[in-house]
Amino acid sequence: MPRVPGLEEVCVVQIDLAPEAQEVGATPLGHRRVLEILGGTVLGERLSGRILSGGADWILFDANGWGQLDVRMQWRMDEGPVIYASARGVVEFNERVLTAREAGEGTAFEDQYYRTLMRMEAGDPRYEWVNRAVFITEGRISPGETGRGIEARTFIVT
Repeated sequence: MPRVPGLEEVCVVQIDLAPEAQEVGATPLGHRRVLEILGGTVLGERLSGRILSGGADWILFDANGWGQLDVRMQWRMDEGPVIYASARGVVEFNERVLTAREAGEGTAFEDQYYRTLMRMEAGDPRYEWVNRAVFITEGRISPGETGRGIEARTFIVT
């Protein structure tokens, strides 16, 4: 029987988004919106630090209530090194998600399908292992410090 890859939780990421999205609007690929990342936290045994400003999610919405995520951000680890993290995936904008967004509330992980494939890059030898690893996340709406945010449980594929 073939070995089935496993998952090990590496960290929980709380991403704080700007209050307003930058609307690109309807494009030939769908409706594009840019959600600026203002900051946040990375909490875990193997990865712990803070999210730096300057990242964003260049999300593309389709007509069926789904978003194609394209997230790029930088994390400053507690010891000082910076890790670049990029994630591509999908998120379902169902009734529960739309209601939570309107009310400024969070959702539970099981309220929507929110998954990404994440890759990381690091130059510091203490974090070299992230360059060779594949990560997946499951996300949910979490207001965070700015009142608009995402919480993502991040797992390494073993």
